[in-house]
Amino acid sequence: ARLSGRFTGDVTACSTAGAMDLRKKEWSRELIHAAGLDEEKFPQLLYAHEIAGTVSQKAAGESGYLPGTKVFAGTGDAGATTLASGILNPGEYNVNLGTSGWVAAVSEQFMECEGGGFNLAAMQPGKYINVVPFLNGGNVHRFAASLLTPGKDGTEPDYEQMSKLLKGSRAGSHGVMCLPYLAGERFPVMDDKIRGAFFGLGIDTTREDMARSALEGVAFSIRQGVERMGEAPKKISVIGGGAREPVWCGILSDVIGKEVYAYEKPELLPAFAIVSAVLFHEGRIGGYGDFIRGVQESESCRIFTPKPETAKLYDELYGKYKRLYPAVKEARL
Repeated sequence: ARLSGRFTGDVTACSTAGAMDLRKKEWSRELIHAAGLDEEKFPQLLYAHEIAGTVSQKAAGESGYLPGTKVFAGTGDAGATTLASGILNPGEYNVNLGTSGWVAAVSEQFMECEGGGFNLAAMQPGKYINVVPFLNGGNVHRFAASLLTPGKDGTEPDYEQMSKLLKGSRAGSHGVMCLPYLAGERFPVMDDKIRGAFFGLGIDTTREDMARSALEGVAFSIRQGVERMGEAPKKISVIGGGAREPVWCGILSDVIGKEVYAYEKPELLPAFAIVSAVLFHEGRIGGYGDFIRGVQESESCRIFTPKPETAKLYDELYGKYKRLYPAVKEARL
């Protein structure tokens, strides 16, 4: 608004406001009026690649941009990271491992929202982002690292030491399992009172076992999210801070049983994705997928392939993992 003088918003970010007709990708008068709000105060909706305006003379003086520079609508993290992850077809899923996490797919269908999932308007016209959100992702990694590999000052975890622990660990963590619901959970259960737990600790349990079991627990939770989507997985991409931990990416691949594409510099991808959307609509590249394929073929994307024996072991442990929450809930004091 300050750059161009126009009050606009992109369809994906604005669809999180709960005031849109997602099928039409426009503001819903019914919802807005029911909330007692003034629809005139809502921004004009644009797609990410559309021009919101140009830099005004006043804004040029304040920002340093040249007057007349195009200002595109762009998008927020959900739209940009989903596009950047390269998921375009049924069975392709993106796992975002930030502090919390999600599993997302792009489709032409709405996902049933019962049980914690939700839908957003995708950047591509006629498509939607189906999302299963988790409250526990990278926060579990940080918790385990803080507990097992505290830094010298005791305030920040030593992730380098945590990686060494993980490299020395074994699949299955010698029977130790972790329910990773440190902050309550939103999916696969909606329970803000539940908390995490380690199960199977013994006198021979090592730090390596506990470190790995924490990340295995998150991976099992993510597998539940993938299964909630309905379509059998064909491709899994991982972005967020968790994509930088190779052992975790390998665990995800083995737990889900599919190749995992992990982006080593995920913080750069959203900006590139928005640029690719603009270039596509200007006719300068062939499609949204051209940029993604280029990234996947570069050194910035690592591919993790499931190991049959480990995948088989995790299949067996997955059944046990799904019994952890009911047991912990029943034992809750």
